[in-house]
Amino acid sequence: MSDAAFQETSIDTEIICTDALRGVASDAHSSTMVVVRGIGWALVLAGLIVLGRDLIAWRDAAPFATSSLYDLWFALGRASLLRLQTALAPFLWQMLRMALTLWAAPTLIVLGLALAWIR
Repeated sequence: MSDAAFQETSIDTEIICTDALRGVASDAHSSTMVVVRGIGWALVLAGLIVLGRDLIAWRDAAPFATSSLYDLWFALGRASLLRLQTALAPFLWQMLRMALTLWAAPTLIVLGLALAWIR
């Protein structure tokens, strides 16, 4: 086999292998994005459920009281929240506690939409 024929065969093999690897990477990327988008839509749904819960509570009571992320986490998993509080340093817990005072519904909806629209 001449050097030119060997070089041409080598280049064709590299192109085929590169194209095959791109296909595998593309499939892995697309399946990961499906999972990320699914999580995003689940967060949007959770945010809408929390918003509905807040609106029903508003209908039953006079003032409009919103649920914070802290209240939601406390209601769903009190033990894990208390375990995290004892595990973190006090200054870290205070920073996390400030972040958890955000209104849960728009936070979940915005985060979910951001994840759902990632390319």
